[in-house]
Amino acid sequence: MFEIVVACNERMVIGKDNTIPWNVKEDLAMFKTLTTGHILVMGRKTYESLPIKPLKNRYNIVLTSEPDRYESKHDNLVFTNHENLDNILNNQMKKWGERVFVIGGSDIYKLFVDRCDKLHITVVDTMVDGDTYFPYALHDLRTIGFNLASSSNKVLSVSDNVTFQYRIYSR
Repeated sequence: MFEIVVACNERMVIGKDNTIPWNVKEDLAMFKTLTTGHILVMGRKTYESLPIKPLKNRYNIVLTSEPDRYESKHDNLVFTNHENLDNILNNQMKKWGERVFVIGGSDIYKLFVDRCDKLHITVVDTMVDGDTYFPYALHDLRTIGFNLASSSNKVLSVSDNVTFQYRIYSR
């Protein structure tokens, strides 16, 4: 039911100063194609980092320890705590389907990895510094039950002049 979507470099950097430290438009297009029409689960900081809120044509669930501090004026957005998540999912799956994509950040990935069947990881070949990391090294994914199911060839991003590779890991 749950699938993680993340872009990182080999050092597992996923963010810096609440932004993505590269601009790989091809990865953003893949993310949009993969997640459109489905449910997204994210943390508050990830939500706040989005350039367009909420993400269109997706049901956006934002996990926060203080959901009462936020008000949603959109029918595809809810702020909730972890305890109410399953109730919201049960209600929304009737409309949005069974696929639920966990899109960050680091603490949210760690919270959901045991409930995930699939990881969609874009590995970006850049040595940028960051302050936010995916909580598991690529070489350790096997120890938590994931095996590489498929990977693309390395592709050169025309938008950021870096190479990247799509990988899918599954249980």
